[in-house]
Amino acid sequence: DYKKATAAVSKAGYATDINYATKLNSIIFTYKLTQYDNLDDVPEEPSEPETPTKPSYPSKEYQGKDVELNDGLPSDIDFRQLHVSTKDGKELVEIVGAVLELQDDTTGKKSFTFTLMRTEDNGTEFDLLVPGNILYLDEKVYNHQKYYITDIELDQSRKNVLQKKVTANHVYTVLLVNSRVEEKTSKKLNIKEALDIALADTPFQYVLKEKESTFDTVDQDGFGEKNRIELLDQIVDDYEIELDVNNYVIYVYKKMGRVVDYT
Repeated sequence: DYKKATAAVSKAGYATDINYATKLNSIIFTYKLTQYDNLDDVPEEPSEPETPTKPSYPSKEYQGKDVELNDGLPSDIDFRQLHVSTKDGKELVEIVGAVLELQDDTTGKKSFTFTLMRTEDNGTEFDLLVPGNILYLDEKVYNHQKYYITDIELDQSRKNVLQKKVTANHVYTVLLVNSRVEEKTSKKLNIKEALDIALADTPFQYVLKEKESTFDTVDQDGFGEKNRIELLDQIVDDYEIELDVNNYVIYVYKKMGRVVDYT
C-alpha cells in the first residue's frame, strides 16, 4: 500500500526531510489519491516508442512552369539589352550605354558591374539605380535574367559629373544566400535527393541534362545546417557537377562544355 511505499522512499534516503513520508501520506489521504491505484488500464507490455517522422522533401524537378517576371519587358530584343525596375515592377526603364563586366561560372552564381554617368537624358533610370531594385539583363544564352542591385558606389570626384558604379547579383545567388536549411541529414543521397533538400521551399527547380544514373550517389554526413547557396556549392563539389542558371531554373550537367578541334 502507499504507506509502505512512502516509507521505502524515505528509508532509501530520497529526501533530507525526516518527515517526508509523513507529509506524502497526508497528501495522499487528504486528496483520496488511492482511487487511482488500479491496474485496469495499464497495458501488460510497454508500447513501442514512436519513430520520429523525418521531413519530406517534394521533388523540385522542373515542370515547365516558369516564375513570372516583369510583364513589361519587351519580347523582341537583341543582346544585350538592360532594364532597371523598381521592386514592385511598376517602373521599368531601359538603360542605354552601359558597358558590363559579367562574371558567370559553373557554380551557377552570376554577377556584373557597370558604371553609368548621369546625363540630361538618363535621369529616370539613373535614379532607379539603388540597392534592392531589379536589373533585367539579356545574356548571350538567356534573355531577361533577373539581377538584384546589391551595391552602389556614388562618384562625385569630377566637377559637374555624377557617376554610379553598380554591382548586381543574380536572383539565384541573392535568394539562396538569404535562406537556410536547418535540418541535417546523414545518409547516402543521390543527386535528386540532395537538390530537393537544398531547394525545398524555394521557387527554384532543376533539370538534369544527363541521365540520373550518370551522377554519383554520395554518402553524406550532416548534410544541411547551411544557407542554401553554401549547400549548392557543396553539391557542386561532392557530385562533381556544373550548373547553368536561367532565372529560377537550374540546369545540371556533369560537364557543360565540349571539346572542339579548332581554336
